[in-house]
Amino acid sequence: MFLDIEPRHWLQYTFVPGKKEPQTDTIARFNQISNHLADWVVSLILCHDKPRARAKQIEKFVDIAQKLRTLNNYSALRAFVAGINNATFSGDITMEIFKAKAPEHAKNLQSWDLLLQHIRSHRAYRMALKNTKGACIPALEVHMSDLIRAHEGNPDVNINDPGKVHWGKFNLFGKFISTTTQCQRQCRTTNDYDFNENTQIRNLIFRETLMDDEMQKSRIAPPPDGDVLEDSYRPNVPPSILRGNTHSTRDGARLRRLFPW
Repeated sequence: MFLDIEPRHWLQYTFVPGKKEPQTDTIARFNQISNHLADWVVSLILCHDKPRARAKQIEKFVDIAQKLRTLNNYSALRAFVAGINNATFSGDITMEIFKAKAPEHAKNLQSWDLLLQHIRSHRAYRMALKNTKGACIPALEVHMSDLIRAHEGNPDVNINDPGKVHWGKFNLFGKFISTTTQCQRQCRTTNDYDFNENTQIRNLIFRETLMDDEMQKSRIAPPPDGDVLEDSYRPNVPPSILRGNTHSTRDGARLRRLFPW
């Protein structure tokens, strides 16, 4: 899907107003997959009731994230890190258990978090991308933001002479788009991503129903004050279940069967 994006698609995404549909817009389609990956990670963590089980799930996801970092797949890495962060909260005992049980994993997760943060305009990520050799998939959200800010922050014409195009603005566009096209060239000229498609993995990620935002919020809610022991931890039950709607419970059970660690 990354290779489907052509240079002109970036300009269309930037200049054409309104919501972009994944069925017709290659960038929106790629973003949809990235967002789905993040929601998938959140759902697979929160489907477990106890912090210890959630911590074990996070440990497995960090294993996958390590592979993604080795493959220079910054987009999927960003989705996994975001998913883990969105499935926890400040002071969450799950993270304490995870850090105690897998300190090296926790250190790696922290380093990726710093790598992908927007501090100094994503300076760490840009430096890593610049020094990346071989195939790589960039974190497209960063490059989309670059284009939109360049478009909204600069006029199309010279403010002192409306008859002249503000070429500096469009030069920025070319610079930003060249960054992603270079990554595409690296993908096409190496065999780093020469994988046989695995339909079982595809179905594993995209077949199952994920938790919606309401369900995620209800599962992530911290326990009452003082109730921090693992055995006594119980996530808040959403109103839909109290009313007898067990659809969310069945979803959680299905997700737990995917990874019975």
